[in-house]
Amino acid sequence: MSIHYFSVDEATLCLPWLEEIFLRLGEVEKEIQQYNQKVAKLQRSGHRNGSTSVEESIEDEQKLMDFEEGTVRNLLKKIADRGILVRDYSVGLVDFLHKREDRDVYLCWLRGEESISFWYETNSGFANRQPL
Repeated sequence: MSIHYFSVDEATLCLPWLEEIFLRLGEVEKEIQQYNQKVAKLQRSGHRNGSTSVEESIEDEQKLMDFEEGTVRNLLKKIADRGILVRDYSVGLVDFLHKREDRDVYLCWLRGEESISFWYETNSGFANRQPL
């Protein structure tokens, strides 16, 4: 796979698409949490009566949870396939590889920011980002 360097304009064009992906990721994460809560509740009730139907319900919920976790992996892969580095998908933090004064740096974007406005050295991190 070849290395892709993003211009500021090119990275900016990705932002609406990333917003949609992160919105969907948030929805899927909520669904996974709901499945986790259902499984925990079913496990508590199943231990009291040892019901086969409770065990089947737990299995069904876990299958749904596995499916949603696969959705998360697929969405993250879509982002990675474009050469965008996901640093924290729960908050929507991504980096775009960029050339600045003949050296590799990252353009940094956090979900909710209107534009690509920051960059940082590849050997530092989010805390060291600087305005463009």
